[in-house]
Amino acid sequence: MLRKMGERQAELVSERKAAEERIKRIGTEITRQQDARVEKRHKIAGVEQRLGDVNRELDEIEKKRSALLGEVTLLQNAILESKEFFVELDRADNEFQREINGENTAIQRTDQKIDALEADRQRHESRFREAQLKAFKAFLKDVNGLIGETYGNATARRASIESRERLRRSRHEDREVGDLCDARDEWRRILKSVGVPSVAQAAEIELRRIESEIERRFPGAMELESMKSNGQQITELYFHAGDDWTMVYLPFSEEDWRSAAIETGPSTETFMYFVWWLSGKMKVGFDDVVVKCENGLVVLCSKVGLGDLKGVNDMVFSIPGDNGITFILSQIPYEVKKAIDNENLN
Repeated sequence: MLRKMGERQAELVSERKAAEERIKRIGTEITRQQDARVEKRHKIAGVEQRLGDVNRELDEIEKKRSALLGEVTLLQNAILESKEFFVELDRADNEFQREINGENTAIQRTDQKIDALEADRQRHESRFREAQLKAFKAFLKDVNGLIGETYGNATARRASIESRERLRRSRHEDREVGDLCDARDEWRRILKSVGVPSVAQAAEIELRRIESEIERRFPGAMELESMKSNGQQITELYFHAGDDWTMVYLPFSEEDWRSAAIETGPSTETFMYFVWWLSGKMKVGFDDVVVKCENGLVVLCSKVGLGDLKGVNDMVFSIPGDNGITFILSQIPYEVKKAIDNENLN
Protein backbone atom coordinates (compact mmCIF):
# COMPACT_ATOMS: atom_id res chain seq x y z
CA MET A 1 0.00 0.00 0.00
CA LEU A 2 2.75 2.40 0.98
CA ARG A 3 4.52 1.65 -2.28
CA LYS A 4 1.41 2.54 -4.28
CA MET A 5 0.94 5.73 -2.31
CA GLY A 6 4.56 6.64 -3.08
CA GLU A 7 4.11 6.00 -6.75
CA ARG A 8 0.89 8.04 -6.74
CA GLN A 9 2.67 10.87 -4.96
CA ALA A 10 5.46 10.82 -7.58
CA GLU A 11 2.88 10.95 -10.34
CA LEU A 12 1.17 13.94 -8.74
CA VAL A 13 4.53 15.74 -8.31
CA SER A 14 5.32 15.10 -11.98
CA GLU A 15 1.91 16.39 -13.04
CA ARG A 16 2.47 19.48 -10.90
CA LYS A 17 5.82 20.21 -12.56
CA ALA A 18 4.23 19.75 -15.98
CA ALA A 19 1.47 22.18 -15.00
CA GLU A 20 4.08 24.70 -13.82
CA GLU A 21 5.91 24.36 -17.19
CA ARG A 22 2.65 24.96 -19.02
CA ILE A 23 2.01 28.03 -16.89
CA LYS A 24 5.49 29.38 -17.79
CA ARG A 25 4.89 28.82 -21.52
CA ILE A 26 1.45 30.49 -21.26
CA GLY A 27 3.06 33.42 -19.43
CA THR A 28 5.69 33.73 -22.13
CA GLU A 29 3.04 33.67 -24.85
CA ILE A 30 0.99 36.32 -22.97
CA THR A 31 4.09 38.53 -22.78
CA ARG A 32 4.75 38.03 -26.50
CA GLN A 33 1.14 38.89 -27.38
CA GLN A 34 1.30 42.01 -25.20
CA ASP A 35 4.47 43.12 -26.99
CA ALA A 36 2.82 42.46 -30.36
CA ARG A 37 -0.24 44.43 -29.21
CA VAL A 38 1.93 47.43 -28.28
CA GLU A 39 3.78 47.23 -31.61
CA LYS A 40 0.51 46.99 -33.52
CA ARG A 41 -0.85 50.04 -31.67
CA HIS A 42 2.24 51.98 -32.68
CA LYS A 43 1.69 50.96 -36.30
CA ILE A 44 -1.98 51.93 -36.13
CA ALA A 45 -1.01 55.33 -34.76
CA GLY A 46 1.43 55.80 -37.66
CA VAL A 47 -1.19 54.76 -40.19
CA GLU A 48 -3.76 57.13 -38.68
CA GLN A 49 -1.24 59.95 -38.86
CA ARG A 50 -0.42 59.11 -42.50
CA LEU A 51 -4.15 58.92 -43.28
CA GLY A 52 -4.57 62.43 -41.94
CA ASP A 53 -1.69 63.66 -44.10
CA VAL A 54 -3.16 61.97 -47.20
CA ASN A 55 -6.57 63.52 -46.58
CA ARG A 56 -4.99 66.96 -46.31
CA GLU A 57 -3.07 66.37 -49.57
CA LEU A 58 -6.31 65.27 -51.24
CA ASP A 59 -7.94 68.53 -50.17
CA GLU A 60 -5.05 70.48 -51.73
CA ILE A 61 -5.29 68.42 -54.92
CA GLU A 62 -9.00 69.02 -55.17
CA LYS A 63 -8.44 72.77 -54.95
CA LYS A 64 -5.79 72.57 -57.71
CA ARG A 65 -8.09 70.35 -59.80
CA SER A 66 -10.83 73.00 -59.76
CA ALA A 67 -8.35 75.66 -60.87
CA LEU A 68 -6.92 73.40 -63.59
CA LEU A 69 -10.39 72.59 -64.94
CA GLY A 70 -10.97 76.27 -65.48
CA GLU A 71 -7.66 76.58 -67.30
CA VAL A 72 -8.54 73.53 -69.44
CA THR A 73 -11.70 75.27 -70.61
CA LEU A 74 -9.71 78.31 -71.70
CA LEU A 75 -7.13 76.17 -73.48
CA GLN A 76 -9.78 74.17 -75.33
CA ASN A 77 -11.27 77.39 -76.68
CA ALA A 78 -7.83 78.47 -77.85
CA ILE A 79 -7.37 75.11 -79.58
CA LEU A 80 -10.61 75.49 -81.48
CA GLU A 81 -9.48 78.88 -82.76
CA SER A 82 -6.07 77.42 -83.73
CA LYS A 83 -7.69 74.57 -85.67
CA GLU A 84 -9.43 77.03 -87.96
CA PHE A 85 -6.07 78.68 -88.56
CA PHE A 86 -4.48 75.30 -89.33
CA VAL A 87 -7.17 74.51 -91.88
CA GLU A 88 -6.08 77.54 -93.88
CA LEU A 89 -2.45 76.55 -93.49
CA ASP A 90 -3.21 73.01 -94.70
CA ARG A 91 -4.73 74.37 -97.90
CA ALA A 92 -1.55 76.36 -98.54
CA ASP A 93 0.62 73.37 -97.57
CA ASN A 94 -1.17 71.12 -100.05
CA GLU A 95 -0.43 73.55 -102.84
CA PHE A 96 3.20 73.79 -101.81
CA GLN A 97 3.44 70.01 -101.49
CA ARG A 98 2.32 69.52 -105.08
CA GLU A 99 5.08 71.83 -106.20
CA ILE A 100 7.61 70.06 -103.96
CA ASN A 101 6.59 66.64 -105.33
CA GLY A 102 7.25 67.84 -108.85
CA GLU A 103 10.67 69.15 -107.88
CA ASN A 104 11.50 65.93 -105.96
CA THR A 105 10.69 63.87 -109.04
CA ALA A 106 13.10 65.98 -111.05
CA ILE A 107 15.72 65.67 -108.29
CA GLN A 108 15.35 61.87 -108.20
CA ARG A 109 15.97 61.64 -111.92
CA THR A 110 19.05 63.85 -111.53
CA ASP A 111 20.27 61.82 -108.51
CA GLN A 112 19.98 58.61 -110.51
CA LYS A 113 22.17 60.11 -113.21
CA ILE A 114 24.64 61.37 -110.58
CA ASP A 115 24.73 57.95 -108.86
CA ALA A 116 25.39 56.23 -112.18
CA LEU A 117 28.21 58.65 -112.94
CA GLU A 118 29.63 58.28 -109.41
CA ALA A 119 29.53 54.48 -109.62
CA ASP A 120 31.29 54.66 -112.98
CA ARG A 121 33.87 57.07 -111.56
CA GLN A 122 34.52 54.87 -108.53
CA ARG A 123 34.83 51.82 -110.76
CA HIS A 124 37.42 53.52 -112.94
CA GLU A 125 39.17 54.96 -109.89
CA SER A 126 39.30 51.52 -108.27
CA ARG A 127 40.77 50.02 -111.43
CA PHE A 128 43.28 52.85 -111.61
CA ARG A 129 44.32 52.31 -107.97
CA GLU A 130 44.61 48.57 -108.56
CA ALA A 131 46.77 49.21 -111.61
CA GLN A 132 48.94 51.67 -109.66
CA LEU A 133 49.40 49.23 -106.77
CA LYS A 134 50.01 46.30 -109.11
CA ALA A 135 52.62 48.27 -111.05
CA PHE A 136 54.33 49.35 -107.81
CA LYS A 137 54.44 45.77 -106.51
CA ALA A 138 55.76 44.59 -109.89
CA PHE A 139 58.47 47.28 -109.67
CA LEU A 140 59.46 46.11 -106.17
CA LYS A 141 59.51 42.52 -107.41
CA ASP A 142 61.81 43.50 -110.31
CA VAL A 143 64.15 45.32 -107.92
CA ASN A 144 64.05 42.30 -105.61
CA GLY A 145 65.12 40.13 -108.54
CA LEU A 146 67.90 42.58 -109.34
CA ILE A 147 69.14 42.48 -105.73
CA GLY A 148 68.97 38.70 -105.65
CA GLU A 149 70.81 38.37 -108.94
CA THR A 150 73.47 40.90 -107.94
CA TYR A 151 73.91 39.34 -104.51
CA GLY A 152 74.03 35.83 -105.99
CA ASN A 153 76.61 36.86 -108.60
CA ALA A 154 78.67 38.60 -105.94
CA THR A 155 78.59 35.50 -103.73
CA ALA A 156 79.67 33.29 -106.63
CA ARG A 157 82.45 35.74 -107.59
CA ARG A 158 83.70 35.88 -103.99
CA ALA A 159 83.87 32.08 -103.85
CA SER A 160 85.65 31.95 -107.23
CA ILE A 161 88.10 34.69 -106.20
CA GLU A 162 88.93 32.82 -102.99
CA SER A 163 89.40 29.57 -104.95
CA ARG A 164 91.59 31.37 -107.54
CA GLU A 165 93.69 32.82 -104.73
CA ARG A 166 94.21 29.36 -103.23
CA LEU A 167 95.25 28.14 -106.71
CA ARG A 168 97.74 31.00 -107.03
CA ARG A 169 99.35 30.18 -103.68
CA SER A 170 99.37 26.42 -104.33
CA ARG A 171 101.07 26.96 -107.71
CA HIS A 172 104.14 28.20 -105.88
CA GLU A 173 103.88 25.86 -102.88
CA ASP A 174 102.68 22.57 -104.43
CA ARG A 175 104.89 21.05 -107.21
CA GLU A 176 102.04 19.03 -108.68
CA VAL A 177 99.72 22.03 -108.86
CA GLY A 178 102.53 24.11 -110.33
CA ASP A 179 103.09 21.52 -113.07
CA LEU A 180 99.34 21.54 -113.90
CA CYS A 181 99.34 25.34 -114.21
CA ASP A 182 102.49 25.35 -116.33
CA ALA A 183 101.04 22.65 -118.60
CA ARG A 184 97.81 24.65 -118.94
CA ASP A 185 99.76 27.76 -119.96
CA GLU A 186 101.79 25.77 -122.52
CA TRP A 187 98.76 24.08 -124.08
CA ARG A 188 96.97 27.42 -124.30
CA ARG A 189 100.03 28.86 -126.11
CA ILE A 190 100.08 25.89 -128.47
CA LEU A 191 96.34 26.20 -129.14
CA LYS A 192 96.77 29.85 -130.12
CA SER A 193 99.67 29.19 -132.49
CA VAL A 194 98.92 25.79 -134.04
CA GLY A 195 97.58 25.71 -137.58
CA VAL A 196 96.83 21.99 -138.00
CA PRO A 197 93.17 21.23 -137.04
CA SER A 198 93.91 17.77 -135.65
CA VAL A 199 96.71 19.13 -133.47
CA ALA A 200 94.46 21.99 -132.31
CA GLN A 201 91.72 19.48 -131.41
CA ALA A 202 94.17 17.35 -129.45
CA ALA A 203 95.54 20.44 -127.69
CA GLU A 204 92.01 21.56 -126.77
CA ILE A 205 91.15 18.10 -125.37
CA GLU A 206 94.30 18.09 -123.24
CA LEU A 207 93.67 21.67 -122.13
CA ARG A 208 90.11 20.79 -121.02
CA ARG A 209 91.45 17.77 -119.11
CA ILE A 210 94.00 19.88 -117.26
CA GLU A 211 91.49 22.61 -116.48
CA SER A 212 88.98 19.99 -115.22
CA GLU A 213 91.63 18.66 -112.86
CA ILE A 214 92.39 22.19 -111.60
CA GLU A 215 88.66 22.88 -111.22
CA ARG A 216 88.27 19.64 -109.26
CA ARG A 217 90.98 20.69 -106.85
CA PHE A 218 89.99 24.37 -106.74
CA PRO A 219 86.22 24.64 -107.48
CA GLY A 220 85.32 27.92 -109.20
CA ALA A 221 88.86 28.99 -109.99
CA MET A 222 88.46 28.32 -113.73
CA GLU A 223 84.98 29.92 -113.85
CA LEU A 224 86.25 33.32 -112.71
CA GLU A 225 87.70 34.13 -116.13
CA SER A 226 84.30 33.66 -117.78
CA MET A 227 82.39 35.66 -115.15
CA LYS A 228 81.42 39.21 -116.04
CA SER A 229 80.30 41.95 -113.69
CA ASN A 230 76.78 43.25 -114.14
CA GLY A 231 78.05 46.79 -114.02
CA GLN A 232 76.50 49.53 -111.92
CA GLN A 233 72.68 49.09 -111.73
CA ILE A 234 70.51 52.15 -110.98
CA THR A 235 66.97 52.02 -109.57
CA GLU A 236 64.75 53.86 -107.09
CA LEU A 237 63.96 53.36 -103.41
CA TYR A 238 60.66 54.99 -102.46
CA PHE A 239 59.70 56.52 -99.11
CA HIS A 240 56.79 58.41 -97.52
CA ALA A 241 57.33 60.97 -94.76
CA GLY A 242 54.34 61.02 -92.36
CA ASP A 243 53.62 63.05 -89.25
CA ASP A 244 54.95 60.46 -86.80
CA TRP A 245 56.78 57.91 -88.97
CA THR A 246 58.78 57.82 -92.18
CA MET A 247 58.24 54.65 -94.20
CA VAL A 248 60.76 53.28 -96.68
CA TYR A 249 59.26 50.67 -99.03
CA LEU A 250 61.67 47.75 -99.21
CA PRO A 251 62.01 45.72 -102.43
CA PHE A 252 61.16 42.43 -100.73
CA SER A 253 58.09 40.20 -100.56
CA GLU A 254 55.97 39.16 -97.61
CA GLU A 255 57.56 35.70 -97.85
CA ASP A 256 61.04 37.25 -97.49
CA TRP A 257 59.84 39.18 -94.42
CA ARG A 258 58.30 36.08 -92.80
CA SER A 259 61.37 33.97 -93.56
CA ALA A 260 63.64 36.59 -92.02
CA ALA A 261 61.53 36.60 -88.84
CA ILE A 262 62.26 32.90 -88.28
CA GLU A 263 65.67 32.99 -90.00
CA THR A 264 64.84 30.43 -92.67
CA GLY A 265 64.80 30.45 -96.46
CA PRO A 266 67.36 31.37 -99.11
CA SER A 267 66.39 35.05 -99.18
CA THR A 268 66.91 35.65 -95.44
CA GLU A 269 70.59 36.63 -95.80
CA THR A 270 69.83 39.12 -98.59
CA PHE A 271 66.88 40.61 -96.70
CA MET A 272 68.79 41.03 -93.43
CA TYR A 273 71.83 42.42 -95.27
CA PHE A 274 69.67 45.03 -97.05
CA VAL A 275 67.90 46.11 -93.81
CA TRP A 276 71.25 46.32 -92.02
CA TRP A 277 72.74 48.34 -94.90
CA LEU A 278 69.79 50.79 -95.05
CA SER A 279 69.68 51.26 -91.25
CA GLY A 280 73.41 51.94 -91.31
CA LYS A 281 72.97 54.55 -94.04
CA MET A 282 70.19 56.23 -92.03
CA LYS A 283 72.27 55.96 -88.83
CA VAL A 284 69.23 55.41 -86.64
CA GLY A 285 69.09 53.38 -83.44
CA PHE A 286 67.66 49.86 -83.28
CA ASP A 287 64.74 51.07 -81.12
CA ASP A 288 63.88 53.79 -83.66
CA VAL A 289 63.03 51.47 -86.58
CA VAL A 290 60.40 48.81 -87.18
CA VAL A 291 60.23 46.47 -90.18
CA LYS A 292 56.67 45.32 -90.87
CA CYS A 293 54.47 44.04 -93.70
CA GLU A 294 51.04 45.41 -94.70
CA ASN A 295 49.07 43.94 -97.60
CA GLY A 296 52.16 42.40 -99.15
CA LEU A 297 54.31 45.55 -98.88
CA VAL A 298 57.37 45.40 -96.63
CA VAL A 299 58.28 48.75 -95.06
CA LEU A 300 61.00 50.03 -92.77
CA CYS A 301 59.40 52.56 -90.41
CA SER A 302 61.56 55.13 -88.63
CA LYS A 303 60.43 57.40 -85.78
CA VAL A 304 63.26 59.83 -86.52
CA GLY A 305 62.55 60.26 -90.22
CA LEU A 306 65.20 59.45 -92.81
CA GLY A 307 68.06 60.18 -90.42
CA ASP A 308 71.28 60.88 -92.34
CA LEU A 309 69.55 60.20 -95.68
CA LYS A 310 67.72 63.53 -95.58
CA GLY A 311 68.80 65.45 -98.68
CA VAL A 312 70.74 62.49 -100.14
CA ASN A 313 69.98 61.92 -103.83
CA ASP A 314 71.43 58.45 -104.25
CA MET A 315 73.29 55.75 -102.33
CA VAL A 316 75.09 52.58 -103.38
CA PHE A 317 74.07 49.17 -102.06
CA SER A 318 77.62 47.76 -102.06
CA ILE A 319 78.11 44.02 -102.37
CA PRO A 320 81.70 42.74 -102.00
CA GLY A 321 82.92 41.26 -105.26
CA ASP A 322 80.50 43.21 -107.48
CA ASN A 323 79.77 46.80 -108.47
CA GLY A 324 76.57 46.94 -106.40
CA ILE A 325 73.32 48.83 -107.05
CA THR A 326 72.72 52.59 -106.89
CA PHE A 327 69.40 53.52 -105.24
CA ILE A 328 67.86 56.91 -105.92
CA LEU A 329 65.83 57.93 -102.86
CA SER A 330 62.44 59.23 -104.07
CA GLN A 331 59.16 60.36 -102.52
CA ILE A 332 56.48 57.81 -103.41
CA PRO A 333 54.05 59.22 -106.01
CA TYR A 334 50.80 60.57 -104.56
CA GLU A 335 48.56 58.25 -106.58
CA VAL A 336 50.54 55.17 -105.53
CA LYS A 337 50.41 56.21 -101.85
CA LYS A 338 46.66 56.79 -102.17
CA ALA A 339 46.24 53.30 -103.67
CA ILE A 340 48.26 51.78 -100.79
CA ASP A 341 46.20 53.63 -98.15
CA ASN A 342 42.96 52.49 -99.80
CA GLU A 343 44.21 48.89 -99.83
CA ASN A 344 45.10 49.12 -96.11
CA LEU A 345 41.62 50.46 -95.25
CA ASN A 346 39.93 47.62 -97.10
